[in-house]
Amino acid sequence: MMKNILIVLMLFVFVKLQAQLSDKELSNQKTFTIWLQAKANAKKVYKLDLSNGALYELTKEIKKLKHLQKFYLENNDLETLPEELCELKNLQYLYVQKNKLKSLPLNIGNLTSLRDLDLSNNPLPQSEIDRVKKALPNCKITFNQTEIDE
Repeated sequence: MMKNILIVLMLFVFVKLQAQLSDKELSNQKTFTIWLQAKANAKKVYKLDLSNGALYELTKEIKKLKHLQKFYLENNDLETLPEELCELKNLQYLYVQKNKLKSLPLNIGNLTSLRDLDLSNNPLPQSEIDRVKKALPNCKITFNQTEIDE
């Protein structure tokens, strides 16, 4: 019984490690810039850049990009992010500066792989900033050009 548990645990760790690319591998991946192309190639999307697109809403279908590790959403008109974003377990970098965000998804803490979150130039209240810092203790977070390493 203990041997079976150990095998399952080792398999889980192996699968988790295989899901995320190294920084070098990630830098060699194509950056998708058109949502419809990304959606059509969901299994191949590791980087997505939807910056400067005047987006006011992010589709809940974002959860289909299971391999997404780097996501650029800066300089849009987003006021909220969908809760489905928190299903992206491989997401390591999220750049949402220069939007109109007043809050983040309640389950933002589920993004356990998140290493870098840029929220600068968003009208986030202090209570929301405090909640995000608590929810993501191992993430480098930038609020209004002030880095917070926890």
